[in-house]
Amino acid sequence: MKKILHFVLLLLSTGLFAQNELGGLYYPTMTSIHNKANRQGDPIYTAEPTISYAGGVSFLHHFNRTRTHGPIRHGTLGSHFRLRKLYRIDLIYSQHHQNFTSQYRKGNGIINTWEGTKRLAYLKLPVMYQVTHPINKHWAISLFAGPQLSTLVRAEGGIVYWKHYADHDYYDLPFDEPGYYKRFTLDAVAGFNMYYRFTRPHLRWYELTAGIRG
Repeated sequence: MKKILHFVLLLLSTGLFAQNELGGLYYPTMTSIHNKANRQGDPIYTAEPTISYAGGVSFLHHFNRTRTHGPIRHGTLGSHFRLRKLYRIDLIYSQHHQNFTSQYRKGNGIINTWEGTKRLAYLKLPVMYQVTHPINKHWAISLFAGPQLSTLVRAEGGIVYWKHYADHDYYDLPFDEPGYYKRFTLDAVAGFNMYYRFTRPHLRWYELTAGIRG
């Protein structure tokens, strides 16, 4: 089971044509990967807080914007003052790392500790519906949600095998096998963004974005 929260650090987008935008994004991620022992509070596998990263590109299509974006007033596009409805497609490479600590009995009352990391990397394709509401000529807020297809492109580390006995624990870290993980997963993604719009004439087609997605 994976619980993933992405903190979107930066999305810089630019208008390509009247109805489309293209952006690049990068953000740190907080991922929690659990297993049976972790859910039962068994110290033989304890998930630690882990921060990783993700990045990619974003394409947005406006389906309620006029072809001309409206008039420009004092360096501000007329569309900056309109509610925008968009289709959004992202292509993201995301690292889902999980640091963990294991404590197991070696016998004779000796407790051994092992620290390791599970590393999973996914290529993600979310297809979302987004609504962007203007606040003023500089700021806007948006909400988005939709399905997401993820494919596993890397898996290594963190495979723990154990068995409890009366006076000791058998503990092993077997070699990785791709079959330990699902190759494809279908998820749901949702979040919100804050947009900052530039009004200088040479920057009016650009936006800077920060937000959170899960």
